[in-house]
Amino acid sequence: MDRFEEEGKRNMKEESHITTLVSNRCVDVRGRVPDKRTTGGWKAAPFIIVNEVTERIAFFAVAVSMVRFLVEEMHQTIPSAATYVSDWIGAAYILTILGAFLADAYLGRFNTLVIFSSMYTLVRSIT
Repeated sequence: MDRFEEEGKRNMKEESHITTLVSNRCVDVRGRVPDKRTTGGWKAAPFIIVNEVTERIAFFAVAVSMVRFLVEEMHQTIPSAATYVSDWIGAAYILTILGAFLADAYLGRFNTLVIFSSMYTLVRSIT
């Protein structure tokens, strides 16, 4: 019985080493297959969380002030301004499907995040 337990432990150890490597043909900067234990995960989480929080703050700040801008500066009625803002919010949420398609089909998740976050930051810093 001990022989089978030792052999099983040895096989599990070998399998656990094999399964820690990324299996979707991704490579790191140096062309090596990355190890799941040392990449991504909670190391990348603070950057993603900060990016999402600042993006949400900017999005809702624009949405809240847009009604006031449309009413006071563009002389829209309150119902039409609210309709325009609702349409804008809906378009913003629907366009995430386009971003998902680009990420899955062409650019990859990381490149899509970097490209569109950079564009968003650039536009927000200009306005």
